[in-house]
Amino acid sequence: MILHNSRLSMFSNSSPFAPRNVDEVPLNLEHLDDLARGDVEFKQELLQVFMEDAVTYLAEIKLALSAEDSVAVARRAHQLKGSSATLAIYKMPELSAELESQAKQNQLVGAATLVNELEQILDRIQAFIDKS
Repeated sequence: MILHNSRLSMFSNSSPFAPRNVDEVPLNLEHLDDLARGDVEFKQELLQVFMEDAVTYLAEIKLALSAEDSVAVARRAHQLKGSSATLAIYKMPELSAELESQAKQNQLVGAATLVNELEQILDRIQAFIDKS
């Protein structure tokens, strides 16, 4: 468990742009703007599609965890890692990668904590979308 926590703290400090508290922007806005080429409506659409997919992935991860299906957990964590990295969501790709790695090793102890952290990030993204 100590290794797991040290990994999380290593990941959480990996970006100098990562938010320091929950009220800060949960993603790299400059990257999102570049991705959308400045199109405000397209940015909103990208975020909405991401949220729909991420909520689905997390729900499927929870079901897979309850069924102790590490293959499904790894698959959905991989998808979440990729989509969150594309939009430069802070901390989410690293946490998803950790979850994927644990699942591939069939080590699901502590996975619920990672899922909880991922859900908190999604809540911050949804709050950000709602304010925008």
